[in-house]
Amino acid sequence: MPPAALTALRAAFAAYEASFGHTFVISLEGVSPDEYLDQVLAGIRTRLGNDPEEERIVAADELRRLGRTRLRTLLAAGATPAGGTGPAGRTGDTGTAAGTVPGARGRPAGARAPGAAPEMRHPR
Repeated sequence: MPPAALTALRAAFAAYEASFGHTFVISLEGVSPDEYLDQVLAGIRTRLGNDPEEERIVAADELRRLGRTRLRTLLAAGATPAGGTGPAGRTGDTGTAAGTVPGARGRPAGARAPGAAPEMRHPR
C-alpha cells in the first residue's frame, strides 16, 4: 500500500474512532480487491457524517454481514461452527473475529478461510 494511502487510512480511522468510540468495520463482500481502499475510504468518509445512534445501526449491520459471510463460507466448506464435528468426524473451523484468536483451527494468524470475504483491518 502506498505511504500516502496508509496515511489517509490512519487519519480516517483515527477520526472515526474519535467520533464514535469504536473501530470502523465494513464488509467488503462483492468488492474486487483493487477497489478495497477506495471502498473503505469512501465508507469512512460517508459514515463520519452519521450521528452516533445511526452509526451504531450501520456498524451492527456490517458486523452481521461479516458474520453471515463467514458462516456461509464455513458451511460451504463442510465445517461446523463452534468446534463441532463435520463430515467424517472432522472438527469444524470456527473462523475468527479480526485478530481475536491468532492461528485459530490451524490457520495462520490473519488468514481467512478459503472463499471468505476480505476485511480491512485498522493499520497500526
